[in-house]
Amino acid sequence: MAAESGLNSFPARLQETAFAGNVSELPCLVQGAPLSVTAACPPGSGELGTLLLGPDASGSRAELRVVALHPESASLTLRSVGHDGSGARTTLLQDFRLRRPVQMEVAPPAAFSACGEVVLRGRARFVGVGVNRPEGPVTRSGVLAGVTTLVSGEADRVLPGAPPITAHVADARLLDSGSVVQIGHSTFEVLGRTEDGSNALQLAALVVPPGGERLSAGRAVDLVPSALRAPPIPLNAGALRLPLTDASGFRSGDLLALQADGVTYGATVSAQGLAVPGDPASGYVDVQPTWPGDGNEAATPLSFGTAQGLARGTPLWRPVPGASTARPLTPPGENGAFSWPVAGPGLDCGEALFLRVFGRPKREVFEGAVRADALSGPVAPGVHWIGPRDPTARAALSLPGGLCGEGLVIVAGDLSLNGANRPDCSEDGSGFRGLLYVMGHLNVQGASDILGAVVVEGSAPDGVTRPSTLHGALNVTYDEAALLQAGHQLTPPELQAVPGSWRSR
Repeated sequence: MAAESGLNSFPARLQETAFAGNVSELPCLVQGAPLSVTAACPPGSGELGTLLLGPDASGSRAELRVVALHPESASLTLRSVGHDGSGARTTLLQDFRLRRPVQMEVAPPAAFSACGEVVLRGRARFVGVGVNRPEGPVTRSGVLAGVTTLVSGEADRVLPGAPPITAHVADARLLDSGSVVQIGHSTFEVLGRTEDGSNALQLAALVVPPGGERLSAGRAVDLVPSALRAPPIPLNAGALRLPLTDASGFRSGDLLALQADGVTYGATVSAQGLAVPGDPASGYVDVQPTWPGDGNEAATPLSFGTAQGLARGTPLWRPVPGASTARPLTPPGENGAFSWPVAGPGLDCGEALFLRVFGRPKREVFEGAVRADALSGPVAPGVHWIGPRDPTARAALSLPGGLCGEGLVIVAGDLSLNGANRPDCSEDGSGFRGLLYVMGHLNVQGASDILGAVVVEGSAPDGVTRPSTLHGALNVTYDEAALLQAGHQLTPPELQAVPGSWRSR
């Protein structure tokens, strides 16, 4: 019984520690020692190695140890040795998989957001996502086109009302249980995904045309990042609650748009949350049926009657401007191309801006990030905190070789981008994909292409806000796919037992 308790309670005990790392870090957390002789654990490791089931350490207890790691499948083998207090021992093994739900998590106000003064000396181009005319890589409103392709499926044609099917895709990294995808003219919900490298998906049809849909190899699979997952709920004074597959990329005050029967509807987000605490699949947004008229593209306010008629899986998206600044750009835009007019002084600054972008305070992000003193070379996927190890300290950093790679990069201080993107630093030559957050000011001398977003907080330890100067060519295109790929690294991981892996020894 003690050994079983050690295995059964381990996922919950891990969650209580607010663990945000990867599977390779778990040996330190469990036994206080790495599996590799070349690695080391920080002081104080090993807090999950013993589960006491009695009043003292000599009584009933379970001794836990990670005995094998399988990084390719993000899984591990955990051994639990149970002691009943009389000297008898039982040893059990079980495999666990660490999964990180695919959620947006980040919500930059614009493709380029900045507090403080921004001086344009070169050529800057900031492209957002509009309401009726999506720009940049988005070809259909609220849909990320071609995130992967079909390799094979168990049915050549899916008809309306068909039972769930299995389909294999080339790349399942951005797909998860509960995801909504579009293939051709049909919409499907992902019921499950295998973790054995085969990229097999269980798909349930939501909307299929009367003639059915062919699922032949090579067809594009498009992702709907935020889709309606349940009927809307009426609130007071015309407000609505919209249950979404992913609500983590919306913040209070954001605009929300959707299309139905050729009409674009809009609303203003008043709240965002989880119906079930700790369950990212239970997300929702509360919206007001209002649409501002201050230069934004036209949309029809979303009413409850219209929302009631929306199909499950309907795409929703967050329109964002090309640039949002607390102070006017200097000069006011003649050197920049913006999909929307630059926003006014409503932008939050300082800690409030960080909280708005990441949905959590700086120290929480700092604790779960990969920390480094300098930024060099291509950025690996993940959350990177560059600068002082104290989250309240600041530094001046320079990157002469250009920014490339992918992920979330948080610079604790000022940043100078002096180089140009190297064509070989990313597969498509696009430069950097993800989110660049600069706590100080930003100076650009070279040519930088960024798919995702850039946020400049403009804070300084002495309280003096200094201008950011863009001498070179800074091209920022708001890219929801890049932000989803980077932002989901903030989603707390979940540890799940692998069915059928429990065994005695």
